Amino acid sequence: MKKTSLLSKTLPALALALALGACGGGGGGDGLSPNNPINPNNPQSGSIVSCFTADSTVSFSVLPTNVPVGQVGPTSSTTGPMTDNTGQAVTGQMFKYTGATITSDTVYWKVNSNGVTLVGELTVPVSGNPSLTPINITFPANMRVGQAVSGMTLLGFDNLTLAGKPFTNVCHFKTPTDEQWYAKDYGMIKKTVSGATYQYNGEGGNPGASGSITACFTANKTVNFSVTANMPSAYLNPNRSTTGPMNYNGQAVTGQTLFYPSESATYTENNYWTVTSSGVKIIAHVDYTGGVTDGNLFYPQNMNPNQTVTGPNNTRSTFVGFETIGLAGKTFSNTCHFNTAGSEIWYASGYGLIKEIDPDGVTIQYAGDL
Repeated sequence: MKKTSLLSKTLPALALALALGACGGGGGGDGLSPNNPINPNNPQSGSIVSCFTADSTVSFSVLPTNVPVGQVGPTSSTTGPMTDNTGQAVTGQMFKYTGATITSDTVYWKVNSNGVTLVGELTVPVSGNPSLTPINITFPANMRVGQAVSGMTLLGFDNLTLAGKPFTNVCHFKTPTDEQWYAKDYGMIKKTVSGATYQYNGEGGNPGASGSITACFTANKTVNFSVTANMPSAYLNPNRSTTGPMNYNGQAVTGQTLFYPSESATYTENNYWTVTSSGVKIIAHVDYTGGVTDGNLFYPQNMNPNQTVTGPNNTRSTFVGFETIGLAGKTFSNTCHFNTAGSEIWYASGYGLIKEIDPDGVTIQYAGDL
């Protein structure tokens, strides 16, 4: 009758690593991912210079999926004007890592009317002794689709939407081992390698630095908000949510109810959890038929980005990080972002689940207080 919301799932890292390879405690692999479509009607609609231009500092979170065992991707990126180790003014992109053999990796480049020159890569290991690898690769300003420079072939200028944000005329490169996408003001926003994908996942870019797992699930008073969704035509769309103190089988819990109106009735589904100083325990999910799924999942308060917990049926939930996102004109700070079986889920203090994106593209999200 309706598509089951991600509320029914257990709630819940780019080696975007550099123009020339991967890094971050495990390194990259080999093999090629499928090509992203290129616009055949306008293959030269962008500019190499534009893709690498960043006149101000922009930070964003990074989302990894299908990361091979033993590898670690960055948690965030910062792009903009920088000074390299020689004191030169450059444009740079720094990727930060958690739980890897390095803490950060930065690529420096210079932009002028003649093109873009990659000049160096600064790696900072956990030991704290940084190393600089010189690079001298120049992409000409008039680089054409299909042209290769030092093993990097320009496939085209793509339009991408990542984490709900559209990027136009993105420079799409292919190397013998990966594919990379660069966007104006942001630098590299996506990379695919060895079956893994690392990509832009919202502004802010400092996951794990200032947030709390328990805060994301705390709701001491009842809050009602409207919801928008893009369910397929055969399914019902939820239109509102209620989050706050509830009772489940005689136990005081925090709960969230999604309401699905139809012509004859309004159906509901519920998630229940408890919050303590040590973390969050998922208690149960009750679907619209009254069917109960035992939560049997615990998120520790000290959970780190890229840390994974396992729930029922071996479902793996990975904590991506703390993020600030805007929905319907409202800013939610330090939301908890989880990845579960390819689905993205965000929880906010006082509101519970405020956004979810299914692998099939279905999105449910906050649309304003009621």
